[in-house]
Amino acid sequence: MAQYKKVYLAVSCAEPAGSGSRLTELMEKIKERIFDQFGVKINMGITRHDMPETSAIAGQDVLCFDVDLSGGDADEICGIVRGMVGAHYTPEDEPGFCVLKVPMEDPEDGLHEDIASHADKKRISQIKKDYEDLIRFGQQARLRPVTADEARETASEFDGINLEGEGEKGLIGALAGVGLRISGENGNFLGTFDMTDFSIRSFGAVAQCIGAFRMHHGIDPNFVDRTGGTLGFHDRIRLIPNAAAILVSGRFSIMCSYGNDELWTPYTKDDFGKVRKRRSCDFFELDPDEEETFRETRRRSCGTCLFRKLTNEGFVCTAGHEPVR
Repeated sequence: MAQYKKVYLAVSCAEPAGSGSRLTELMEKIKERIFDQFGVKINMGITRHDMPETSAIAGQDVLCFDVDLSGGDADEICGIVRGMVGAHYTPEDEPGFCVLKVPMEDPEDGLHEDIASHADKKRISQIKKDYEDLIRFGQQARLRPVTADEARETASEFDGINLEGEGEKGLIGALAGVGLRISGENGNFLGTFDMTDFSIRSFGAVAQCIGAFRMHHGIDPNFVDRTGGTLGFHDRIRLIPNAAAILVSGRFSIMCSYGNDELWTPYTKDDFGKVRKRRSCDFFELDPDEEETFRETRRRSCGTCLFRKLTNEGFVCTAGHEPVR
């Protein structure tokens, strides 16, 4: 019999542009409460899903994370979130939250650890297939005006989902956040990642090949270039204390740029916050490839952006935005 094994949780509220401090504080408290009460793993971390100025819910801050749980615990999370959101916000803040409980079958081999973690590509692929309409809603919420009625209608298609809120924008933002998190192609992780913890202090090194980094640090982030391509085992990365991570292909990923010193340097929050070149896309950065730029008539489009990744279904934005057509 299926038991709930994975739970996605998103909270949305109206915040000043670029702030998000109140919601960040709340989500950290919710995460700590869940960990203390259930002792469960928080997968990868909390992601922020930005809504463009063209979105119907521009100005909403949307944060999401997911956890792996054992059977009856999942239903208790709704009560925890409802109480903490209600105590933290007033109706004027237009808060909303969404808790999605994904039913997962116990594996035949009896293994229970990380049953639905993002490292399990087969199960995550199945989740994406089962929740295609939810993913589509999250993508559409960033591209065109959607309504709270559309959010409620989409949520009603699925069992094990709670969508609640004091305002229409909160409902839309919370449901969109869950859909975008499941998609695995949109989201910026809160905080920064210290890559210097081992090598610089112990050996004075400023760079390592990716293989050595993973062996020494005991972690396995996904290193990608600015087109979304995965870097290789022997590529050398510069070790910095404040690398920024994004969600790419469902993985905790660090985007890097290649320098004249033949080292890959990870992006920081400042790099993602530089002045952008196109109003409708905060992450647009012109590809310096002169031949390709010359052929492209729409110079400031996905076709000339460093963050593009071409798939069978069209462009994918590795910086976390929906492609600009």
